[in-house]
Amino acid sequence: MISQILKIRVKQAFRVFAEIGIIRVIVLLMAIAFFLLLMFTKLAEKSYQELVVGIYIFTILSIHLKRKDKEFISIYAFSPTLVFFSEYILLSFPLIASLIFYKLWFYLLAIFPALFIISILNFKPKYSSINSVFQELIPNSNFEWKAGIRKYLFWFIGLWFIGIFASYFLAVVPIVIFLLGIIVLSFFEKSESLQILLLNEIGATNFITKKVRSQLAIFSTIMFPLIILFLIFNFEYYYIVLIEFLLFSILIIYTILLKYAFYQPNSQSGAIQIFTMIGIMSLFIPVLLPVIFILMIKFLFQAINNLNFYLDDFD
Repeated sequence: MISQILKIRVKQAFRVFAEIGIIRVIVLLMAIAFFLLLMFTKLAEKSYQELVVGIYIFTILSIHLKRKDKEFISIYAFSPTLVFFSEYILLSFPLIASLIFYKLWFYLLAIFPALFIISILNFKPKYSSINSVFQELIPNSNFEWKAGIRKYLFWFIGLWFIGIFASYFLAVVPIVIFLLGIIVLSFFEKSESLQILLLNEIGATNFITKKVRSQLAIFSTIMFPLIILFLIFNFEYYYIVLIEFLLFSILIIYTILLKYAFYQPNSQSGAIQIFTMIGIMSLFIPVLLPVIFILMIKFLFQAINNLNFYLDDFD
């Protein structure tokens, strides 16, 4: 069964590669190769070893929590945990090989139980009626935020209040902004229905402009109290949160353009998830930022051209 699942994964990968095109596949593979090379290099430095391993494991955890095929695998696989564990071992092979090369046996031994624990997790968030209160505060035009907050309500609110009440400590607000920013980027992974797209009755260029403004407005409103409190208590490090806010604002614009470049009604493109991950990687690998700006320009023209098919009557 495990071999069959892995064959399906290979076919899915080729489908995604066919969807995003050969040029972007090459860019993607180059970005992954650079990331893995950077990981291998940093593992040689003791001060970065815990961080590298932690980021890798956190990435695997994020993949596990977000994957949509858990129910399918639990029905058709004899041991779903074993399937997940096998997949995560394969995904972790570059890290495992690097740890063996540097003889970092402690981290190597810690990875396997960590991956096994991730594999047995079956977290399903439970929603409360309190959600409706926050839904009313969000403008209807920001339906991505309505759906996202409904899905991640307690994580989002919990992190935000941690940032507010622990803003005195230097590291808290930057970490909270980072985690909230990652959550926000996930809001744009699924495309809305055609009916929702047509509600504004405006052309493609005006639609994208309005979308970017409204998304940045609500993101700024939520982050503003965190930034102000950080500046009050840690003003000498003002550049940390300002740069972080700027980067996530850029990534939100990038993700919106990406979403509509590959827009199809009621769909969730694998290409969007892959290119979103490249955007997140640019936070850790600054040399990828020029690539992000180049992709933003490409996705802008691609998004306008794609939306013109649906919004041509409103030009």
